[in-house]
Amino acid sequence: VQVYRGIGYWPCNRWTKEKKWSAVMVATRDKGKTWQELGKPLDDTMFCSGPFFGKDGKHLVVATLKEIVESGDGGETWKKVADYPADIPPFGDHKNGCGFPSLGYDAAGDVFYLFFPNMKNWPEGQLYRHAR
Repeated sequence: VQVYRGIGYWPCNRWTKEKKWSAVMVATRDKGKTWQELGKPLDDTMFCSGPFFGKDGKHLVVATLKEIVESGDGGETWKKVADYPADIPPFGDHKNGCGFPSLGYDAAGDVFYLFFPNMKNWPEGQLYRHAR
């Protein structure tokens, strides 16, 4: 959970009845007593890292299983910022030592930093930088 000006944001993942992952941002304005879904869920993916805040409290940045996404309206809608590099192994391939990405975001420079752990191919992991 990340908090911005008293509002807590939680990137929530759910296993659907279609046997796929779905990701939705939820928020609390009452210190966790109640939670509200923000916008429509993203189908067939998971939130892995975030949210990070950009220009203001409505600018959210999150790493998913497939890409970096951002919202300019507080999590109501999402758009792709960047795909991951093609040589990244599939996530959740724990037999080959692959874990989920960790995201960092420099809002002032509009630069995204992703760390990809993979013990088989990159014992130290791989850092990916994406600047717009």
